Amino acid sequence: MMPNKNRPIKLEFNTEEEKVKVFNNLRNLKGKNDYIGISIKEDYTSNERKLIKQFSERAETKNKEEEEKNSNIFWRVRGTPKNGLHLKWFTKANQQTTIAPNPQSM
Repeated sequence: MMPNKNRPIKLEFNTEEEKVKVFNNLRNLKGKNDYIGISIKEDYTSNERKLIKQFSERAETKNKEEEEKNSNIFWRVRGTPKNGLHLKWFTKANQQTTIAPNPQSM
């Protein structure tokens, strides 16, 4: 038994609207001392997790290509499986410049 090990809590909402309301209000907890170290995220289906992994691997590949070119560009996955995942590239100065097309549409 591991002492002081915090375990996840699973919340289920009756409606999608309730969930959206809670997630939209999470920003009100940011910076509050009582909630430091607490994270809240959606639970994804196995197919959604596979899709996220595909996008993450694609971003990693693109990042390796950029490193080989000594570029100051890096790629990140943005969005969610529910509202659409996409790759965005940024400069090291953290300036967003463009959005790559969805690989499912290729």
